[in-house]
Amino acid sequence: MLLSGCAQQDDHEAPSADGATGAVRAPRTQHPSQQLPIAAYALSAEEDALVAKAEQQLTRACAKRFSVDYEPPGAGDKGAVGRDEDRRYGVVDAKLASVYGYHLPPDPKVPPARLSSSQRIVLLGQSADGARVERFRGEDLPEGGCTGEARQKARGDFASEDLSGIAGGIDAGSFRPSMEEPEVKAALGQWSQCMARRGHDYATPLDSVGDRRFGDESASKEEREVAEADVDCKMQTGLIEHWVAGESRLQRAAIKKNAAQLGKLKEQQRREIRYARTVLKKGTARP
Repeated sequence: MLLSGCAQQDDHEAPSADGATGAVRAPRTQHPSQQLPIAAYALSAEEDALVAKAEQQLTRACAKRFSVDYEPPGAGDKGAVGRDEDRRYGVVDAKLASVYGYHLPPDPKVPPARLSSSQRIVLLGQSADGARVERFRGEDLPEGGCTGEARQKARGDFASEDLSGIAGGIDAGSFRPSMEEPEVKAALGQWSQCMARRGHDYATPLDSVGDRRFGDESASKEEREVAEADVDCKMQTGLIEHWVAGESRLQRAAIKKNAAQLGKLKEQQRREIRYARTVLKKGTARP
């Protein structure tokens, strides 16, 4: 789903005639994408981490069936600070903008797992050269090895591409049309005026983040200054709040039209979470 990409929900008042002179909004405690109605039809970060831990426990148990010890890395690690910043509406974190401009923070440096020959065969179902291995010590290996089996049990058995595709379509399909919502258009205009007063000529945040001058490997001083102004103008005009409100209206209409299918998707996710909790609490037996 698009949720965290540069793309509750009570309606907000339209921005004032001079939004840049209004009160600065308090920092948001929730990513903008998470405030959208369609976010209810995706696992939260906490739920996804729970499923990941169950998947790792299933992997460990599977390896044990083949008398292979395996201790998976911790699940649900956040990694580098800011790497998961919500960029649906462009850069929104002033501190990150001052350091990285419109660039994403670097990926956390995670050393690759060192697997023994036996671990590679059992966990991945393949040899060191990538060739598929179907048996180990006289026993049939699951397809994709133990990681494949665990992924299927923890996630695949509860997945439906058709249902998740409906949610993903609503998520992706509401972004561009939301820019034509009257409330959003007014707020975008106020943001553009705010940026112009600071010497930056952009119609929307998509234009500033897509500025070809900022395509270097690292952020220049000018890019950082523009990104900082971008964030400040969003705060001054309340752009993100208005954008979320406008896009939410579009999403609620689409959700209403697809209520039956989305209800099934939500039930699949509930079963996925229940199974993950059962795995972690009682072992690996299927409920």
